[in-house]
Amino acid sequence: MPDTPNQLILLRNDRNIVHLVLATLGYTLSLWLLYKLVLHHTNTVESIKRLGGIIIIIGVALRLSLIKETIIDIEKQRYRQGFGLGTWVFSKWRHLPSIEYISVFKQALSDGNHQYQINLWYQKSKRITAFECLDKEKAITITQTLAHNFQLDWLDATSPKKIWHKNAQID
Repeated sequence: MPDTPNQLILLRNDRNIVHLVLATLGYTLSLWLLYKLVLHHTNTVESIKRLGGIIIIIGVALRLSLIKETIIDIEKQRYRQGFGLGTWVFSKWRHLPSIEYISVFKQALSDGNHQYQINLWYQKSKRITAFECLDKEKAITITQTLAHNFQLDWLDATSPKKIWHKNAQID
């Protein structure tokens, strides 16, 4: 998980192979359709419809291939969150406020499943959502690592009975 001694990559939800294959097919199809559109260009309604279809295909391919990433630089007291395409991540560094504690909690999704969120809390009620995943053990492990690096207590709110873990205590 540590990227360098001073940085942690907390969130990089890489896409699974099915998403990447579908995105690649979408990009390929859109390039082929764009080539055909340019080659057989006519000023017709049909050309406008094809262009609209190409834009939709590119949008779906982008959605299938985008990743989310959060990087925290503890030494320089900054963080960045952004979306990326492959190795390109589009985000700016922001000042990291003084973190008071870290929490992990279970959040219900609209499809009946649950996801786990890791939040960095500051100024009593403000938070930075640093990580989201479907795997509870992974979320707990990352929370413990963060708590250890920040030397902070963390709250396990994955069940109705919330449990405080003192001073980055790893169970």
